[in-house]
This record gives sequence, structure tokens and C-alpha cells, in this order.
Amino acid sequence: MARLNDTVHRILSTEFASGIVDHPPSREVPDIFKGFRAAQRVAEKKARSC
Repeated sequence: MARLNDTVHRILSTEFASGIVDHPPSREVPDIFKGFRAAQRVAEKKARSC
């Protein structure tokens, strides 16, 4: 039981210290195409330089 209490204490301490409990991340839909557009630009730039 002491091990469980220690583990829970560590997890909760970390969450409070990072601020995730008081200020949870906003729920928004990630832009999956943002990374794609950046990768596409890099690939096109590389293709032009060859």
C-alpha cells in the first residue's frame, strides 16, 4: 500500500507542479495538415535543388 501511495503522490505532485490540474489544456482539434504542408515545402525545395 505504501508503494501505491508513493506512486500516486509522485503523479499528482507532478501534475500540480506542471499546472495541468489548475489550467488544463484546451480541447481543440489538431491541424493534421500543418505538418504535411511543412513537409511538402521541404520536399519541393529539395526536389528543386537536385
